[in-house]
Amino acid sequence: LEISLSSLTSAGTVSLIDALNSSTLQRLHLAQNGIDCHGAQAIAHAPGLNHLEHLDLRGNSIGPDGAQAIANSAHLTHLDLSGNSIGPDGAQAIANAPHLCGLTNLCLGSNRLGPADVCWLANSPHLNHLSHLDLSENPIGPAGASALATSPHLVRLTHLDLKGCRLGSDGVRDLANSPYLNTLTHMFLNRNQIGPDGARALAQ
Repeated sequence: LEISLSSLTSAGTVSLIDALNSSTLQRLHLAQNGIDCHGAQAIAHAPGLNHLEHLDLRGNSIGPDGAQAIANSAHLTHLDLSGNSIGPDGAQAIANAPHLCGLTNLCLGSNRLGPADVCWLANSPHLNHLSHLDLSENPIGPAGASALATSPHLVRLTHLDLKGCRLGSDGVRDLANSPYLNTLTHMFLNRNQIGPDGARALAQ
């Protein structure tokens, strides 16, 4: 079910979830609907959504409390919380969530995450099945790149999106030299000022 850009708000989301209470819905896309933490909590706690595999809530306002609700209540394979201001507390909740151990795709772009938050995610044993990870437009810097590059939990990654993450040449060098990112087939590094040194590190 996809109802994006439709001004649902949390009130509309609660009504929708109540109507789906006997559903075997597997995919739910509610991007850019003005949903706050209360809407996220309704989704997370809905007994009729226990077959949900794909959840797209990008561009809402669920914040750290909404992220924690989703992390503690959902068994998902694909989760997109980009642009939700989940911050450090939300990132830590996701990293510490055993319910998310089946995730293969995780999108957390534009969430004000820094290097320490990426360390939580990179070091999480619950996220060791990820094949797609999107951390774009977060100021993770070289330290965040190093955390990703040195994580043995990310050996299954094939897609890594780090656009606009302020990596610089040092961060790109760490990624290029990582012994754990050998399965990458797609890496997005736009707007990172990697310069000639970063380009050489990738080429080698």
